[in-house]
Amino acid sequence: MTPVHERFDADRWMNMFSLETARNEARQFVLDRQSRVPQEYRSKWAVEKHISLMSPRWGHASSPRDVALNLNLRLESGGSTPPAGAVATDVFVFAVGEPPNPAATKFGGVPYWPSNRDWPETGDGQPAEFIGQINFRDSRDILPELPGDLLIAFGNDPWLEQPELMQFVWLDTSKDLPSHKGRANSNYLPVYGQIMRTWDHPEFFTWDATKVSGLPKWIQEDPQLPGRFLAVLNSVSGWSDKPWPFVNQEHPFTDTSGPSPFMYGDMGAIHIFADDEGKVSHDAAGY
Repeated sequence: MTPVHERFDADRWMNMFSLETARNEARQFVLDRQSRVPQEYRSKWAVEKHISLMSPRWGHASSPRDVALNLNLRLESGGSTPPAGAVATDVFVFAVGEPPNPAATKFGGVPYWPSNRDWPETGDGQPAEFIGQINFRDSRDILPELPGDLLIAFGNDPWLEQPELMQFVWLDTSKDLPSHKGRANSNYLPVYGQIMRTWDHPEFFTWDATKVSGLPKWIQEDPQLPGRFLAVLNSVSGWSDKPWPFVNQEHPFTDTSGPSPFMYGDMGAIHIFADDEGKVSHDAAGY
């Protein structure tokens, strides 16, 4: 079966974003700042504390830099081989624009929407807003049977304040053929995911990313959703002064005049569960 997603070249990006380089950059940033505002650094300890704070640590990942530094941190700690208790997960690393395959995992832009389906509506009869879609076809070996291979998320205004108003639609892309009927979401910069097979572990590393399967990483308390954990639609890192904010864009993403990538609250996420019949339950939370 032809893959839906492009593969993320982890080795390439891990070589590009080494821990040594990132730590040197953090040290230089703090030393430069100390020379400008020495009154804010009362001791050597204050300098070293700030350097430690600026140095790479395991965290949210949506850009190739984020993911590469996480992988290098895990490798440094001896995590080259999944330990006992690890759970396979497919993590998505984002490119900007529309995907080569319209059924790929993405946020914003034009959804994969078939001609034989009516567009979802809000409670007052208005067209619902397309948020994003996640494709499970490349992850079937780590998932249960599902009612479709593509899950599309829609928001009913004001879904950001009332996430319970979200709607989810399952599609079978082998039967539900796309058309130009889908309504583009111009509120978000369109981005799509490259896929990377990796693992979560309840005691060591759990990916804070858009992903399929693996383990949930709750932002607030566990909401005890029914069914099995399927996926996370996670915020995509926004404006950045660092190179390679996306896998297909080298220059920093600093244009604040246009739409930004998908963001739920303050780097929040939507966790998705489904029961044996495929009925979706979800939790949306931000920091």
